[in-house]
Amino acid sequence: MHIRMATELDAEPLLRLLRTVASKGGLSRTPEEIHATYVRMLLEKSLRTGFCLVMDHPDGSDERVACVWCHRAEADQNKHVLRDLLVAVHPDFQRQKRGRTLLTILLEEISLNHPTVGKVELTVREDNATVLALYASLGFHIEGRLEMRARTPEGTYLAEIIMSWQNPNFEF
Repeated sequence: MHIRMATELDAEPLLRLLRTVASKGGLSRTPEEIHATYVRMLLEKSLRTGFCLVMDHPDGSDERVACVWCHRAEADQNKHVLRDLLVAVHPDFQRQKRGRTLLTILLEEISLNHPTVGKVELTVREDNATVLALYASLGFHIEGRLEMRARTPEGTYLAEIIMSWQNPNFEF
């Protein structure tokens, strides 16, 4: 399992990974909503102002089996916040602690080497109990609910849960 910081060269493999994960319902976007421009924009923003870690495929191919990324908020008053945390793990590699491993590395890196980062924020659909439990086990806390925010393919509306992790080495 090789984990590293992403580069611009990871855009195409990340596009393939995100589309695959989305096709199994693992992301808030559909595969059709995940296009090259979207991935390049988020990758560039994460590399410039935040983090993007990737896990290379164990067979040495040009595929990625998992990624985690987030970026700084744009407003000066929120510069201490990393937002839009996204974790994606290829369906063939889920339930093998790969997402947990990437998140743990990210949070340790922030805690040890980035004292200007105060918190990391994300949203999760209320029906994703497994992911909610994962984030809670890593120290994320629920900050609120956005009622009827997410529309499912079946046409029902679900709340998105706002969660955050606070850097223990940040002075609030």
